[in-house]
Amino acid sequence: MLELTKERLLELFGKIDFFEFFTSEEKETIASLKSGMKGFSNGEHIIRQGDTDSAVYLLLKGKAHITKKEKSSVVINTLKAGDIFGEIAFFSKR
Repeated sequence: MLELTKERLLELFGKIDFFEFFTSEEKETIASLKSGMKGFSNGEHIIRQGDTDSAVYLLLKGKAHITKKEKSSVVINTLKAGDIFGEIAFFSKR
C-alpha cells in the first residue's frame, strides 16, 4: 500500500469531478484524514469478490480492473479516476 501526502491528495482532488463543489477548506479536511486514505500498487487487490468491507472507495488516480473470482484474467469492467466502488459491500454488509 502506498502512502499519499496531503499535498498529493489535494492535487488529485483538483482533477476529480466528485470534488468540484467542495470548498478548499473541505478538501483540506478530507486530505488531513490520513486514516481514510490508501494508495495501492499496480496489480494489488483492493477488494475481492465476496468480501465484506467497511469502506466505499473513490479512485483518485489510475485504473482499477473488475474481475470475477473464478476468472481473474477476464476483465469485466475498468474503473477510472473519479469512479466510486465498494458501495454494495459497504451498504449491504455482504
